[in-house]
Amino acid sequence: QDYEVEVPVTVRGFGSEYQTPQSGNKTLVGLGLRWNGHTPRGDELPPFEYWYPTGAFAWYEWSKSPGWDLFGNGGSPKDGSSAPAPAIGETYMFKARVETVPGGTRYDFKAWEQGTAEPGNWQQSILEDAGPTSGSVLLIAHHMDVEFGSVNVLPLD
Repeated sequence: QDYEVEVPVTVRGFGSEYQTPQSGNKTLVGLGLRWNGHTPRGDELPPFEYWYPTGAFAWYEWSKSPGWDLFGNGGSPKDGSSAPAPAIGETYMFKARVETVPGGTRYDFKAWEQGTAEPGNWQQSILEDAGPTSGSVLLIAHHMDVEFGSVNVLPLD
């Protein structure tokens, strides 16, 4: 239900059918939080492809509107950041926190280059008043060649 997750992430490149981030489809890397699996959209038959309801998504997207995004169930609320993109071939630490608080769930996210000091403050934060009350962590590499290291998930006391 409430947890903190940390994982090293190395972007190796863009997927073969999307050689550049300007390909028109979302090229991104990040985390899904309180993920409960794909769901049907309307009368869709399995395998399902829709991604809501969910807790939150935190990622860097290269296509369309490049930048870091943290957004809740249904795409809102949203906190965007213009911090620099992860450099291809470099390893970054992705860290997120999910905590039930009065009024909903607080989601926090930050990323920094591995081997440098972890930032003291969260890069992005939202308070979500809807969405699941529990769920897993989802590692997301959409149209990307990405290496994820060991995932560390710790429950909040």
